[in-house]
Amino acid sequence: MFLFCLISCLGCKPSPDGTQSSSIRIVSLKGPSGMSLVTMMASTDSLANHKVEYTLLNEPRQVRALLLKERCDFAFLPMNMAAILYNKGLPYQLAMVPVWGTLYLCGSDETVKNVGDLKGKRVHLMARGMNPDLIFRFLLKENGIDPDSDLNLDYSFPSHIDLANAVNADIAKLAVLSEPQLSLVKHKNPKIHTLIDLNALWESVTGFAIPQTALVVHSAQAKQNPLLVNAFIDRLQATVKEANSFPLKTAHQVVEYTILPDAAVAQQAWPACHINPLTVWDSMDALNKYLEVFYTFNPVTIGGQIPDEGFILKK
Repeated sequence: MFLFCLISCLGCKPSPDGTQSSSIRIVSLKGPSGMSLVTMMASTDSLANHKVEYTLLNEPRQVRALLLKERCDFAFLPMNMAAILYNKGLPYQLAMVPVWGTLYLCGSDETVKNVGDLKGKRVHLMARGMNPDLIFRFLLKENGIDPDSDLNLDYSFPSHIDLANAVNADIAKLAVLSEPQLSLVKHKNPKIHTLIDLNALWESVTGFAIPQTALVVHSAQAKQNPLLVNAFIDRLQATVKEANSFPLKTAHQVVEYTILPDAAVAQQAWPACHINPLTVWDSMDALNKYLEVFYTFNPVTIGGQIPDEGFILKK
């Protein structure tokens, strides 16, 4: 049975002496990464003889707070945040890339057909310096648009929920939204349209999909329980494959775990979330390009330097 186990998750962390804890704590966001987990949550209450506890949170900052205190074994979070935390010395290593791009320019202004049409426009983003902002700024520059002078980037709505509500109310005429929030907004307001697929644009520029989400594992677990880590990787891949095979069942699971309120929206959002959990070893080319882009754009965005080889979970 699924548990929102924030309280129990706060009580302990992997022991440096290798002592097994009584449960494995998995922390994710209520978005595509949470959606990737729903079939696993519905079917798996133990893993390699460990009880599994799940926590779904609303904002990356909440995940970061738990990681800073080392209060989870596995965590899903934005890739650049994972790099920053590793560069700060936190003992978490990259094990998988579960989500490959969820960003879209949307709104009610249908005069926008391509990036060039954004000149002189106001575009809303949820937070300066966060993953969507950085990716959007990079893509603007790659398409000959100066993000600081050719258009107005507006950060009036600080969270993805605030921004989604502003788009739904047609207060924000143009915005960068992530799935599944975009599908929910479009369901509520038929005047809102997807205008530019930023994931496809990134791929056309870099040659790779966006390794947008990281799944990290505490290095103590990686060292002391490699069979557990492999079991988690195998189980996540298997359950996502199962989720893809039964879309209606999966949509209802997304609703059951309060990620979205409507199964029809969940079905619509799923393919646009690009959920495809690949091991880090199968993602290295895309990951290296992503880190190179962010480092070149501004080293601070990944913690001042490209993470060394210790960032990558060893086979």
